[in-house]
Amino acid sequence: MGTLTEALERIINWQQEHQPEYAASFQPGLKVDEIQVEELGFKLPKEIYELYQWRNGTEQDAKALCFPSLQFLPLSRAIECSQGCNEYIESRKQFVTEKSEWYEISPLFVFIENNCNFCGLPLIDPQR
Repeated sequence: MGTLTEALERIINWQQEHQPEYAASFQPGLKVDEIQVEELGFKLPKEIYELYQWRNGTEQDAKALCFPSLQFLPLSRAIECSQGCNEYIESRKQFVTEKSEWYEISPLFVFIENNCNFCGLPLIDPQR
């Protein structure tokens, strides 16, 4: 078990004690061979594989006491959101200038959604 998984287990154990309905909304993890992301066209960091082996997101209608509208996306939905976001980023490349920051043009892996907002992991290393 990796450091990330150990930390997530501590969090889910707290959730099970204090917010059992929310903790129950986490879907079982996936096997490595079930984590298919080739259609994104980018290699994901090992932490994303570890995250989705731990749990495959939460059910859409999950309600938490803290940050109630955030949803940890199941992998299939994360891929769908990432593709849409990356198509938008690609369409904006014509507006890239020398002053553009790397995170403005980096493709993303979106794994958390909040209504029409999202949280994603940049898929291009800014050190390159």
